[in-house]
Amino acid sequence: MLYHCHGDHGAFWNTWMSCLESQVQEKDFGDFITLAGTSARAPFRQDGERSVYDPPRDFAPWRGYLHAAIEPDKPHGEWSRIDLYVVGDRSIHMINGKVVMSLSGALDKNGQLLLGSRLQIQSEAAEVEYKAIRLRLIDAFPPMLEQRAFRRQ
Repeated sequence: MLYHCHGDHGAFWNTWMSCLESQVQEKDFGDFITLAGTSARAPFRQDGERSVYDPPRDFAPWRGYLHAAIEPDKPHGEWSRIDLYVVGDRSIHMINGKVVMSLSGALDKNGQLLLGSRLQIQSEAAEVEYKAIRLRLIDAFPPMLEQRAFRRQ
């Protein structure tokens, strides 16, 4: 799921707009990827070659690929639920009821806050199917979810 999409199509891989991504792929659900110069702040740690979401840590600037700390995928063949919450420059990636990523300070390549824009549904080299897509305008995160996701910001 690509969100905070802005600018021209083709900014990334000659296809996608500049944006932030919540990865939808088996064993990688909710991983965070910045596309075409975007960035955000996230709590993370280095684990060898991998950068991993680590909510006890403080939020710090991030650009690139950030792995979720857990893989709450449903067994192969079952439907996984993806909840993507975006309010202003902050977002929460939630998979099967588990917060796997929280981000703040989303910026475009020029350092301007990303406060809302378009969504893109991406399909790459992995098969993906969507059902029951629901979009709802919100102006605040659910209080308990916000407390869990942003306690160290």
